[in-house]
Amino acid sequence: EPHFFLTGEQPDGTSIVQFVDTSAVNYQRYHYRVRGVTPFAELSQPAEVSGMARDMTPPPVPSIKMPQEVGPQTIKVTWTYPDTVKDLEGFYISKSDYQTFESSQSLMEEPLPAYARSYVDSSASTDRPWYFVIAVDTAGNAIPSFGAYGELIDRVPPSKPTGLTGKIDTTGTVQLAWDLGPEEDIIGYRLLYANDPTHEFSTVTSMIVRDTVYTDSIAIKTLTKSIYYRIAAIDERHNQSEFSDLLKLERPDIVPPVPSVFSDVSVSDSTVTLEWNISPSKDLMRQVLYRRAASADASWDSLAGLSRTIRSYTDTTVSPNTRYRYRIQAVDSAGLRSKFASTVQARPYDTGIRKQPQLTSVDYDSSRKVIEIRWTYSDAIDEEYYFVIYRANGNGVPESYKALPGDQRQFTDRTIQTGKIYRYAVKVKMRSGAQSKLSTQREVNTGGQSP
Repeated sequence: EPHFFLTGEQPDGTSIVQFVDTSAVNYQRYHYRVRGVTPFAELSQPAEVSGMARDMTPPPVPSIKMPQEVGPQTIKVTWTYPDTVKDLEGFYISKSDYQTFESSQSLMEEPLPAYARSYVDSSASTDRPWYFVIAVDTAGNAIPSFGAYGELIDRVPPSKPTGLTGKIDTTGTVQLAWDLGPEEDIIGYRLLYANDPTHEFSTVTSMIVRDTVYTDSIAIKTLTKSIYYRIAAIDERHNQSEFSDLLKLERPDIVPPVPSVFSDVSVSDSTVTLEWNISPSKDLMRQVLYRRAASADASWDSLAGLSRTIRSYTDTTVSPNTRYRYRIQAVDSAGLRSKFASTVQARPYDTGIRKQPQLTSVDYDSSRKVIEIRWTYSDAIDEEYYFVIYRANGNGVPESYKALPGDQRQFTDRTIQTGKIYRYAVKVKMRSGAQSKLSTQREVNTGGQSP
């Protein structure tokens, strides 16, 4: 007997007739026969077909927990699942580069057993950090969990940066450049500097430099000649590499050296001795000593060029009673000259003693009854002077006898008596009052030839 009756027309007007058997038991085969019936109750030949109902409903969704790192490149995935699912076949684990299941790749060919609630991925990477747990039933129906991010803690720093170079121009602009590190997760570089390699380094900027070049600005007018740089690479996990080798750059020298300062001046009758504290500038190369007369219209003349270690000088080209001014200048390795810190004055004192004339001859001219006296005086002095002739009779003490102009070098003594012995000497006297000692005495006998 027929179990079901179907009309030939569908509500939508199509002629396709279909039937859904909702009372079938899964996985039990059924045979069906269909016959057409006319309005006159005439039956057509039957059409036969067989079929079997199957499970098309997926199992419950697994509840995945946050994956945990349990070792290097090792992630443990855990999940919860109800134990009441009777037709559960097992679980698959897949991972993706993004939070979408469609782009995921399975980590296994065979499913984990139905009782499994964890899985350890020993090949974890940052390329595919998203994990999914897929529940599969005995009918092959599968359903994935939501994606869970498995974060690897990167503890490996980048390699030591290389190729750090730089240069400084006269404005204090520093151009730095270095090689890009081989690691793909480098996000930038930390840049540090110091004025001394033994001092603590400071960061050039608080921001990570996300390039392989950097422009810094430094002070040029400073006594610190060098500056030192080094860099460290920073990755996505903010692991810092070993510092690069030190880069030493020399500041352009636009700062003149510190002046030398006189510390003492001493004089004699023919010298001026100067002492000074040498300039403390490390790049001091030499020193130049200048002198001029104290008069207002006198110009400064270079007196001596001295090495960097000299700290005293004796000027022997001076005249007594003449006032001189001195100053000294430091010169560095770049040729820059210091200011003149101070000027000192000195005047060699006058002892009042001048060089003796040389009495060359004392001769008696018997025909003329006179004594001819001759002398020399070659001392070059810049002052007015004159000569004084001293005479003594016999063993007496020579006394001042005659004053003669400074350009005269001989004298004829006409006020003599024959038959006596005379002794003569000569000295030079200055208009300032200074004078020489008596020259060597010479004796002459007016009764015969001079001895």
